[in-house]
Amino acid sequence: MAETSCSPSRILRVEFQLLSTRNSRCASMQTQELGSVNEMKMETRSCPRSLGVSAITLSVFVVCFSIARAEWGDEQGGLQCQISSPAEIEQGMPLELEILLRSHPRNLRPGTKALNAFLRDAFLELTLTNLDSREVFAVRPYDPTRGMPVLDEGKETIPLDGTAIKPWRVSFPLATVFDSLSPGAYECQVRYSFPDKPTSWWRGTAEQWQTAGFWHGNVTSGTFPLSIEKQSAETQAILLPERLRAEISRDEGGRTRTLVRFRKRDAKHVALPTRNGHFLGWKAYQPSEPGHRMQSGTPRPDSANPIAEWFEGKSGEKVLVTIEVFETAVAAHHHWAPERSGFKVLWKKTFTVSVKDETALPKHDVTIAYSSAGPFNGWALGHDEVPETLSIERTPT
Repeated sequence: MAETSCSPSRILRVEFQLLSTRNSRCASMQTQELGSVNEMKMETRSCPRSLGVSAITLSVFVVCFSIARAEWGDEQGGLQCQISSPAEIEQGMPLELEILLRSHPRNLRPGTKALNAFLRDAFLELTLTNLDSREVFAVRPYDPTRGMPVLDEGKETIPLDGTAIKPWRVSFPLATVFDSLSPGAYECQVRYSFPDKPTSWWRGTAEQWQTAGFWHGNVTSGTFPLSIEKQSAETQAILLPERLRAEISRDEGGRTRTLVRFRKRDAKHVALPTRNGHFLGWKAYQPSEPGHRMQSGTPRPDSANPIAEWFEGKSGEKVLVTIEVFETAVAAHHHWAPERSGFKVLWKKTFTVSVKDETALPKHDVTIAYSSAGPFNGWALGHDEVPETLSIERTPT
C-alpha cells in the first residue's frame, strides 16, 4: 500500500486576509478547490482612510504534484526501506526516487556496525510489474564508476545505531526499458542488496572488511504505484552538415594526414524525433575502411577536432565519408558502447569528399619590421630606421 500526499493536478486557492483598524487587528485564511487552474495571483485592497480600516488580501494558487510514499518494507537483517516516488511519469523519463532506510540496532547481526555507502547506486534495483500483463521489468541506475577505476577506502559509512539516516535521492533511467515499458499502471519496489564479501573496488584486506562490520543482505521497500504515460511527440533541431571539406595537413616531420571538417555555412538545422531520457551521439567512418570516430553529442562546425582523419592522402582524390547521428539509452562513459541499449540511428548521410592539399597553395610574403625605437620596444610596420626584416609565409583561406 502507498499513501498519496496530493492528488494529480489538484489546485488550491489559499487566501490570507489581514484587517487592521485603529484599535484591533484580525486575520483570516480561506482555502478553495479550483480544479485545473494553474496560476499565481497576488491582490491588495485598501479601504478608505475615513473608515480607519485597511484590508490586505493575498491569494496564492498552489499546484499539488502527486507524490506516492510507500509503506515501510519488511525488516531484513535489522534494516527497513521506504520509497517516495512521483505517482506518474512519461515514458523514458528518469524516475527520481527518495529512498529512506532505518535501522533497528537490536536486530542487527552480531558485529554489524554500519552501511557501506560507497557507490551505493551500484547496489540498488527497481522492479516494475505491469498490472495488466504481470510482466516484470528491472531497472538499475547508471554505472556510478562511469567505466573508470575507483577505490573504496571504507570512509563513506553510515552508522546503524538507530539515528536517522539521510534520504538517498537516486535516479533510475526508464529509457533503458523504453521499448518494453508500455504506458499503463505499474506496481513498483526497490531492493538494496549488499554483498558479504569485499567488492572489486575495496582497497583494504579481507580482514579489514570483516572488522568494519558492514551490513550485508537484501532489503526491499514496500510497493508503490506508478502510472507510465505515453510520451508526447518531441523533436530537436540539430545543426548537421550538407557538405564536408577534406584537406591534407603536414606536421613538422613532414608526415601527412587528411582531416575532414565542416563549417557553419556548410550546415543547416534538421528536426529529428527523439525519445525521452536518451542521449545523442555521432560517429563518422569511411565505408570501405575499418574503424570509426565516435563521440557523444552532435558534430560541431568549425571545430579544431576533425570529423574524420587518416594518415596519408592524395590531393584531388575523392573519398566517401559517412556520418551517423544516433540516440542511445546508455550514458557516455569510458569504453562507451551505445549499441547496448536503446540504440537508434536518427540521421545518416554519406558524403563524397574531394581532398585538397592546402599546403601546396601559393604563398604570400609579408614583410614585418622589427623596431627597437619607441617606448614599447615592439613590432612596427613601415618604420624608416628598421634594421632588419622577417619574412612570414601566409596560406590564403
